[in-house]
Amino acid sequence: LTLYKSISGGVDWQDVSDPLMQHVSPFMGAVFALYTGFAVLVLLNLVTGVFVDSALKLSRVDKERDLLHRVQRAFAAGGDRGGD
Repeated sequence: LTLYKSISGGVDWQDVSDPLMQHVSPFMGAVFALYTGFAVLVLLNLVTGVFVDSALKLSRVDKERDLLHRVQRAFAAGGDRGGD
Protein backbone atom coordinates (compact mmCIF):
# COMPACT_ATOMS: atom_id res chain seq x y z
CA LEU A 1 0.00 0.00 0.00
CA THR A 2 2.87 2.37 0.77
CA LEU A 3 4.44 1.77 -2.63
CA TYR A 4 1.14 2.55 -4.35
CA LYS A 5 0.68 5.73 -2.33
CA SER A 6 4.23 6.80 -3.17
CA ILE A 7 3.64 6.34 -6.87
CA SER A 8 0.22 7.98 -6.95
CA GLY A 9 1.21 10.98 -4.83
CA GLY A 10 -0.66 9.98 -1.70
CA VAL A 11 2.52 9.96 0.40
CA ASP A 12 5.62 12.09 0.00
CA TRP A 13 8.68 10.06 -1.01
CA GLN A 14 10.75 11.50 1.80
CA ASP A 15 8.21 10.43 4.43
CA VAL A 16 8.74 6.84 3.34
CA SER A 17 12.43 6.83 2.42
CA ASP A 18 13.79 8.55 5.56
CA PRO A 19 12.64 5.85 8.04
CA LEU A 20 13.66 3.17 5.55
CA MET A 21 17.17 4.61 5.27
CA GLN A 22 17.57 5.26 9.00
CA HIS A 23 16.11 2.05 10.45
CA VAL A 24 16.64 -0.54 7.73
CA SER A 25 19.45 0.34 5.33
CA PRO A 26 20.54 3.27 3.16
CA PHE A 27 20.70 0.80 0.28
CA MET A 28 16.98 0.05 0.68
CA GLY A 29 16.26 3.78 0.51
CA ALA A 30 18.07 3.91 -2.82
CA VAL A 31 16.16 0.86 -4.04
CA PHE A 32 12.90 2.51 -3.01
CA ALA A 33 13.80 5.73 -4.86
CA LEU A 34 14.74 3.78 -8.00
CA TYR A 35 11.54 1.73 -7.87
CA THR A 36 9.35 4.78 -7.36
CA GLY A 37 11.06 6.77 -10.10
CA PHE A 38 10.86 3.85 -12.53
CA ALA A 39 7.18 3.21 -11.77
CA VAL A 40 6.26 6.88 -12.24
CA LEU A 41 8.08 6.97 -15.60
CA VAL A 42 6.28 3.78 -16.68
CA LEU A 43 2.90 5.27 -15.77
CA LEU A 44 3.67 8.51 -17.61
CA ASN A 45 4.79 6.56 -20.66
CA LEU A 46 1.62 4.46 -20.56
CA VAL A 47 -0.65 7.50 -20.35
CA THR A 48 1.27 9.23 -23.14
CA GLY A 49 1.01 6.10 -25.29
CA VAL A 50 -2.76 5.96 -24.84
CA PHE A 51 -3.15 9.61 -25.89
CA VAL A 52 -0.87 9.23 -28.89
CA ASP A 53 -2.70 6.08 -30.01
CA SER A 54 -6.05 7.85 -29.73
CA ALA A 55 -4.75 10.83 -31.70
CA LEU A 56 -3.40 8.55 -34.44
CA LYS A 57 -6.74 6.75 -34.73
CA LEU A 58 -8.60 10.07 -35.01
CA SER A 59 -6.12 11.28 -37.61
CA ARG A 60 -6.62 8.11 -39.66
CA VAL A 61 -10.40 8.56 -39.56
CA ASP A 62 -10.04 12.22 -40.63
CA LYS A 63 -7.82 11.24 -43.55
CA GLU A 64 -10.33 8.61 -44.69
CA ARG A 65 -13.18 11.14 -44.48
CA ASP A 66 -11.18 13.70 -46.43
CA LEU A 67 -10.37 11.15 -49.15
CA LEU A 68 -14.02 10.10 -49.38
CA HIS A 69 -15.10 13.74 -49.63
CA ARG A 70 -12.56 14.38 -52.42
CA VAL A 71 -13.72 11.32 -54.36
CA GLN A 72 -17.35 12.39 -54.01
CA ARG A 73 -16.50 15.88 -55.28
CA ALA A 74 -14.55 14.40 -58.20
CA PHE A 75 -17.47 12.19 -59.21
CA ALA A 76 -19.93 15.05 -58.77
CA ALA A 77 -17.76 17.33 -60.93
CA GLY A 78 -17.43 14.55 -63.54
CA GLY A 79 -21.19 14.07 -63.60
CA ASP A 80 -21.74 17.78 -64.34
CA ARG A 81 -19.93 17.51 -67.67
CA GLY A 82 -22.86 15.78 -69.28
CA GLY A 83 -21.18 12.52 -70.23
CA ASP A 84 -18.17 13.77 -72.27
